Amino acid sequence: MKVRDELILLYGIFMVTSSSFIVLDATDNGIPINRVLLAFSRVLFTGSISLLFLSKQTRKHSVEENQVNFFTKHPTISICLAGVSLAAHFAWFFLSLDFLPVGISLSLTNTAPLWMLMLSIIVFKEHPRFIDWIAILSAIVGIGILGSKNLNLNGSWSDYTIGVFYSLASGFVLAIYLILARHGVRKMGLWRYFGLVNISSAGSLLLYIVITDTFVQISLATLWYGLLLAIFPGLMGHAAFQYSMSKLPTPLVGAATIGEPVLGTILAFIFLGQYLVFSDVLGIVITLFALSIVAYTNQQKN
Repeated sequence: MKVRDELILLYGIFMVTSSSFIVLDATDNGIPINRVLLAFSRVLFTGSISLLFLSKQTRKHSVEENQVNFFTKHPTISICLAGVSLAAHFAWFFLSLDFLPVGISLSLTNTAPLWMLMLSIIVFKEHPRFIDWIAILSAIVGIGILGSKNLNLNGSWSDYTIGVFYSLASGFVLAIYLILARHGVRKMGLWRYFGLVNISSAGSLLLYIVITDTFVQISLATLWYGLLLAIFPGLMGHAAFQYSMSKLPTPLVGAATIGEPVLGTILAFIFLGQYLVFSDVLGIVITLFALSIVAYTNQQKN
């Protein structure tokens, strides 16, 4: 393990964290850019660059003949489902940033591993261990603390509550994407699969945009910020994490991904003046503690 490898991992965390700040900066003549259009622009550029340039640099992986799963049986359906999941993830995550501080939004969005754990128990009938229950209960407490802030008791939803819903939903659909990606990347190679899923994602968002008649709002600024999102957090961040996975111990990489909410919270305080109260910090810490348990248990299983 070289210092250079660790620096590349740190660089990847910075690149992924930059997504929140690019979204918050995305304006057209001082008017915030439609978040769904921004998500569409990101996945369109990410998919196009991945397929046209990066997929040629990777070889197709083979799957053992006796390995049968949903992806090998229905690759097109799997790619479309992963694309829709990724589209919803970006759209809901971008929307959540308009209602929540960066640190809280990132903490709730990054609950994807916890959703994966619960899906494995509910859908795949895996038997949870004691430490899994600790992770789930800790997550419930942490999310409960974050989600109960500014809760309206009269039955109406506050803007904060809407943001919590968006960020949690983005984490849930990200979990679905990650489950499908495990088999897809092994079958097709990283960049080819990544490109196809992002193009599928762009297609599903385009359908939504056409139905809701928001396409008229697209501008050069939308494309510019979408390109920034595709290059920095999308491609460069993704590449850095994939490189780190091949060079560094898996627990280190898994623990480093939890650093995104921490780094995002610090940068948001420095550059955006976003202050968090004690209950916010407590909720984030407990939620990240639950995520660290899941990262550890996943390594033990592997």
